[in-house]
Amino acid sequence: MDPQTLSNDRSIIPTYPALLTALTDFLTVSVHTILYHRNIYPAEIFVKARKYSFPVYQCRHERVCRWVGDAMRAVGGEIGKANGVWNKKGNVATVSLILLSPGNVALERFVFNLSSFPPMQPDGEGGGGGDSLMFQPPDEEDGGRRGGREMDEVTVAGLEAQFRDCMMRLSIAAPDLGKLPEDCTYTIALEMKESDAPMNYAEVWAPAEGQGSDGTGIRRGGGGAKTTDIRTVEADSICLELSIEETTTKTKMVFEQ
Repeated sequence: MDPQTLSNDRSIIPTYPALLTALTDFLTVSVHTILYHRNIYPAEIFVKARKYSFPVYQCRHERVCRWVGDAMRAVGGEIGKANGVWNKKGNVATVSLILLSPGNVALERFVFNLSSFPPMQPDGEGGGGGDSLMFQPPDEEDGGRRGGREMDEVTVAGLEAQFRDCMMRLSIAAPDLGKLPEDCTYTIALEMKESDAPMNYAEVWAPAEGQGSDGTGIRRGGGGAKTTDIRTVEADSICLELSIEETTTKTKMVFEQ
């Protein structure tokens, strides 16, 4: 299939679970592609694949795939549903893939800003069984419609086109960030909109360092010596932003070489 060809699926994404699956799939593909382009693992353990009608890379190592998959399920649980219970707060502000030096110091952060991502909203009292969900609370002034149509009319094709453009820009920007030290590692971190930690964080998450640190704590706006905005994904009521932060530690390392 030609890489320029986009999905022609004009069907509407029907439920919040479907939207959440689309988001975590996108995050999973992004993580694998970043690990490839930043040479965290040898290129030979990656296979070239296609997602959103665009060439991407997937690590073939079983433990890496399992780790990324488990991490994305945990992320999805904090955004939406975990252990069969819906999280109605939508308390996740950012999801970051943080690349760490051999000394466990943050060098680069690939930040997915979800602060404007719609929280789960029941379209009826009690949620109507959990699957019939609005993507965003209705606007009282126009009866829950925007421009005369339901706010949750997001098509598969429209969302895939947005994700495709984001992957294209990420695949261009990531290799241009320069060479990292050997034996770098990585982690995935969440920044919450509110200070409350997830109720089950002790099972799958560990507290990060404070936002004022230059370690593994997430820090938006001034947290990196250089911030590059990659793409804002906008599809009707769906919005997320991707940016890359290069920390002061990495800048000093490059300057001293």
